[in-house]
Amino acid sequence: MEVERLEKLSAIGNLKNLRYLGMCGLSKLTELPKEVGKLLKLEVLDVRGCQNLTCVSSSISNLRQLTHLDLTECYMLEQIRREITFLSELQVFKGFVFSTDAEGYWNKMCRLQDLGGSMKKLHKLSINVTTDANVDKNEMAQLRFLDALKSLTITWGELPSVLTSAGRSKQKDQLLDKWTSLVLPPNLEKLDVRCYPKKEIPSEWFKPKRRVTHEKLMKLYVRGGAVEKLDLPEDNKIEILRLRYLKEFNMKWSKMHDMMKNLRYVEFVVNDSKVMKSKKGKQQDANVELKPNIPEYILDEHGVWELDKLEPRQNKKDSGDPQGPTTEQPTNNNVETGGVVAYHNEDIPKTHDSKKAHEGMKIERSKTTSSKYPLGEMEEKISM
Repeated sequence: MEVERLEKLSAIGNLKNLRYLGMCGLSKLTELPKEVGKLLKLEVLDVRGCQNLTCVSSSISNLRQLTHLDLTECYMLEQIRREITFLSELQVFKGFVFSTDAEGYWNKMCRLQDLGGSMKKLHKLSINVTTDANVDKNEMAQLRFLDALKSLTITWGELPSVLTSAGRSKQKDQLLDKWTSLVLPPNLEKLDVRCYPKKEIPSEWFKPKRRVTHEKLMKLYVRGGAVEKLDLPEDNKIEILRLRYLKEFNMKWSKMHDMMKNLRYVEFVVNDSKVMKSKKGKQQDANVELKPNIPEYILDEHGVWELDKLEPRQNKKDSGDPQGPTTEQPTNNNVETGGVVAYHNEDIPKTHDSKKAHEGMKIERSKTTSSKYPLGEMEEKISM
């Protein structure tokens, strides 16, 4: 959406009691207005889809009550300043990016180790490793210090084109090692891996480090990328496995099942459509046809296998349903079409119907009618 007279956003600093601010899809927004830093009671800041946003103002450090920050789909975002670490109440941070090689600004940029040192309440984090990301050698290992983190999503971009040419394999491997040498947090429950650039999800991620086990990690989602197989340690606790858009995946069902002895739910989807039409006009199940190593009888028409379909379903909240925890994110009809939404304490609606969800996600309507946000606690239900 094109918004005229964008300079009027500077007046938003006058809304002293504002608690939720949505500024989604503003194509002309290149920098977060510094006046946002005057909203001292703000708890939710949603800036999704501002594709020309290049930086976040340092004034955001004044928002000491902020609990949710969403910077996803801000594809031009080049840096996040270190002042963001003053947000000690932050619980959900979506859209973290590594800075590019900005000359003279290296010491001012936020790194993963900065998050671990200050954001003790952070339980949901999504990271974008962009093509020009400047990732330190051991930086991805700093994730282990995020003790409160329960949900981690990492999306990898394409390799720099210069490294795809012949004779650059050594440099390519060195960069990939920096990008993918993860050490997972101790209390992680769900790992969501997107566009992973290597052929194998390594067992090294899941092995105990410094007396820390990953017994709580029960959900593994792998979406897109070059992944051909999984390599998990024998003592893994994975119960829910979702595999999507893995065209190179060739791991046999028997090996998967033996490797993950606690499995109770598997989803395998190759295409967006569950059923596709062949050239002859016949309908064929894409999920079965394109998975030669998974027998047709294993998965249903939706590409799903469950341990025991006859077992009565328990309450999702109590049973750890495959759909994930009922966590939601605030949205608004105006937000979805690129508008600016601001709610005062007395004006915040209790329910809301979203027009659409993020790619690969479903945002369900909150069942809590007493919530202070448009969609409850602004946490989302990931269903990939």
